[in-house]
Amino acid sequence: MTTDELVGGWWEYWRRFRGDRAERKALELGEPQTVVRAHDLVAELVDNGGREGLEIIVALIDAAPDDGELVTVGAGPLEDFLNVCADPLVDQVERLARRSPRFRTALRSTILPDRLHARFAPLLGR
Repeated sequence: MTTDELVGGWWEYWRRFRGDRAERKALELGEPQTVVRAHDLVAELVDNGGREGLEIIVALIDAAPDDGELVTVGAGPLEDFLNVCADPLVDQVERLARRSPRFRTALRSTILPDRLHARFAPLLGR
């Protein structure tokens, strides 16, 4: 899958997840496969804690339908990523948060790991 397909599929997964009972039931049954697979692939990339995970998070933030949806990325993939990523990528997360209001909004929705709380709290107004 291309990045655009992953991102589009991930957002479609969440739209359906919040949809009616039939849409949620279809997701439970693994349908549509492309949407479920996109969601799973994003989770794999994020859980690896590498550069590709951060790149997909940035793409999800860029593609968020509105600023309110940034919470979905922050409390999901971004939070998961921060729990597993190495320090050089934490430096990049900090740079992104300083430069991008949308990234900072997503970051505000995370429960920061203890090792990062003191570092990010001032930036996030906590």
